[in-house]
Amino acid sequence: MTDKPFEVVAEIALQGLPTSSDIARIDDAVERARRSAPAVVRATLSPPARFRDGGYCLEARFVAWAADGPAAQAAVEALLRAAGVTARTVYLSGRALAAADVPPPAAPAGAGAGRAAARRPAAPARRRGARTAARPRDATPRGRAARPARGAAKGGRGARGGGRGR
Repeated sequence: MTDKPFEVVAEIALQGLPTSSDIARIDDAVERARRSAPAVVRATLSPPARFRDGGYCLEARFVAWAADGPAAQAAVEALLRAAGVTARTVYLSGRALAAADVPPPAAPAGAGAGRAAARRPAAPARRRGARTAARPRDATPRGRAARPARGAAKGGRGARGGGRGR
């Protein structure tokens, strides 16, 4: 494979003051689009949005596998268009990525998709407490010591009327 990983940075333009729900919505849209783009293996948004040039922008970092930098940049631009997000700028970060540190792109859907590894049947459900042998029950509950009856600690006859008189 001649493709290499590239880190691409995009500044996403936002309308007005964005809330956390706006940023979460954009994150979900970008992640859905990323799943359909096999070349882009990672997408990360970096909140909070910053005010620049009269508007707010949100920085997003992508890792894309491509033959060269412009191809990686084009893959990220296509992903942002598919997500319905407007980007002010898209540029290469200049950071060197090792192929061993980045997951490889997903295989195309036609290559062996029908012959996926056979799934194992699910293990039968276990009953509660069936994992271990039955334990004998103590008179004391687990985790705390037995408590004396009310008033017994004072030497009285029970909860009321015991102890010293006043």
